[in-house]
Amino acid sequence: MSKSKLPPFLRSALTKFPTFLILSTAAAYASPTITVISPKTGTTAGAPVFYEAYAISPDCAAGIAAMRIYTAPGVDALTVSGAHIEQFLTLDPGTYSTVVQASDNCGGVSESKVDLTVHSAAGVSVYLPNQSSLNWPVHVAASAESPSCSEGIAALRIYTSDVVSPYDIHSNTLDAYVNLVPGTYDMIVKAWDNCGHVYRSDFNVLVTAGQDAYLYGASNRQVAAFKINSDGTLNPPTFSGHAGSLAVDPGGWFVFASSQEGIYGFQINQSNGTLIEIPGSPFPLNTSLGNQAAPIILMDPSGNFLYVAYAGNGYSEEASIATYRIHRSSGNLTWTGWARSFGDPDSECYRSLQGQAVDFIGQYLYVPVSSCSASSPETYGFQTDPNHAFLNSEVAGSPYPFAGSPASTADYLYLGSAENNTSGDIFGGLIASGTGALSQLNGSPFFAGSPDWPIGPVWADWQGRFLWAWEVENQDNGLQSFALNHATGELTSSGAFLQFPDNTGIGDLVEDHTGRFVFTSTATSPGGSPPEPTVYRVVSQTISANGTLKESNTLTLPNEVGSLALARKDPN
Repeated sequence: MSKSKLPPFLRSALTKFPTFLILSTAAAYASPTITVISPKTGTTAGAPVFYEAYAISPDCAAGIAAMRIYTAPGVDALTVSGAHIEQFLTLDPGTYSTVVQASDNCGGVSESKVDLTVHSAAGVSVYLPNQSSLNWPVHVAASAESPSCSEGIAALRIYTSDVVSPYDIHSNTLDAYVNLVPGTYDMIVKAWDNCGHVYRSDFNVLVTAGQDAYLYGASNRQVAAFKINSDGTLNPPTFSGHAGSLAVDPGGWFVFASSQEGIYGFQINQSNGTLIEIPGSPFPLNTSLGNQAAPIILMDPSGNFLYVAYAGNGYSEEASIATYRIHRSSGNLTWTGWARSFGDPDSECYRSLQGQAVDFIGQYLYVPVSSCSASSPETYGFQTDPNHAFLNSEVAGSPYPFAGSPASTADYLYLGSAENNTSGDIFGGLIASGTGALSQLNGSPFFAGSPDWPIGPVWADWQGRFLWAWEVENQDNGLQSFALNHATGELTSSGAFLQFPDNTGIGDLVEDHTGRFVFTSTATSPGGSPPEPTVYRVVSQTISANGTLKESNTLTLPNEVGSLALARKDPN
């Protein structure tokens, strides 16, 4: 190790202590390890240049303090707090020997050199994906330039085929995750400048289903972190941080947890899954929406925004929703300035939120709200905005005269516990391609359970194969599995019912990125006189070929676990 790479207190000690003592001390401590995802050394491409890197320091419990990019000796082009960089840098044409540096909170410093050449030719430079096979969601990062056009680039757009475009942005840079079911795709990133020119970059990618590394659960105002084994079973959790409703970004870098005090943000330590609170956390709530309970948070599939929904209570606080921008390097949250309430000010009608769901691609957001004295239950549909996250544009026909606990696929929206039915039915709606408008499916509502009990919450398989519903069947609690006809959206019961103990309620259900496992949180109140203590569990289940669930392992916890979220094993 050179003098320049030693921690400062060791460098100053070189003139005071024997060399063998200094070397012995340094050898006892491992410096951070840096992984540079983009750009790859030797890259030749246009500006702006996309950098993504992360660092771990397993010997330092306090983790990584900061990361930097040097574009030349002594030229600090970017410094970010924490263990992750995800940023575009504007570099003049030329050849560079850039350095990515990481420093931990124990005095360790490491560097990784990245050589690259920056050109000024008109066109599109795709920095990610930079390999031919990768797990979903697919991270796409690209920039475009048009030197002959003084007004610059107008927009960038991703195509997953010649006619399917899941994402576009009015910018000369693009950084987004795209949900794609496993398969081979001929993808395109296309750019338009403000002088009428069009540029494109074509690439082929094989999308696979990768396993998740960690399951996070909200438990007694803390976050429980479970390591996921290769067979889908869970290790006992560790606890840290603060928790309410949880969301994990699609890259596997950040965990967000809502509370009445604000939205807590954490970076995920990639070496062990522990959480490190982001400086500035908790981020303030939108107080103009009232002093309510902790909001429900939902991640934008592209990874750039957080949808924050205030549920309301139907009496004094109305349902509301706001949007926050995520800083892709640090995880900092900033309110975008957009908010929307769903009450009726003329009738003093207070409405409560029944959930929110975004379609698989992330182009449409659906928000069901309850009825009140002056209106019927309704579901609002919004066109998402990748530029600002403003949800000003409602889809055609919104709001729709039905509501319930929502779940969605790329093509369909389903509502369980629908307020306008009490016979155990599930409402199904077709999401119109290109518009997001909803139309009721043939055969909907689908009869799902006992005629005496409405269906509970529903969850959809991310590949659009199955639907799972929490159901009370002859007062037995459990999960009912349905096969989902991809062509028609029709639901057919598998006939299998994964029964849980009597008097059990469900907190949440999530499906992993392989499509092989489901994880649920439950609470069982045994009753008796005097009452026995409530039993809290997190359960791992395997998914069979027809969507039925089979319990794999169960962990009993000291406190209730509500919201669940998964972090991918291959952060990107």
